[in-house]
Amino acid sequence: MAAARALVRRHLPVKAAHAVMTELFDTDEAYVEVPKVESLNHLISELTALGIEARRHWPDQISVRIVREALHLSQSQFALRFGLEEATVKNWEQGKSKPNATAMTLIWTIHRHPEAVVDALARGGTTTG
Repeated sequence: MAAARALVRRHLPVKAAHAVMTELFDTDEAYVEVPKVESLNHLISELTALGIEARRHWPDQISVRIVREALHLSQSQFALRFGLEEATVKNWEQGKSKPNATAMTLIWTIHRHPEAVVDALARGGTTTG
């Protein structure tokens, strides 16, 4: 299949490309981390031409400072409330480091639903079901 070849050309192992295509065929949805993409737009165009809707699955950047200030919290309060290291929050805000995808997803969740994050943290390791 041409879509699998497009993924293999971007250094995804053949077996992994086959598994992605199988998942896509079986469920109409698949997620894949492509190891080497020279141009995301080119890959998306190539897959679109093959009838596959492709999009980046990575959170956009958002200012940690803006999220924190919207909640009227100091850096230390923000870190404490959301289970972060205060130094990490400071580094993000000062541009010394950037949140990775996981952290950026958390920041977006805090921005949109801070109460959900607080609730999840308050529940700790308990599960129901």
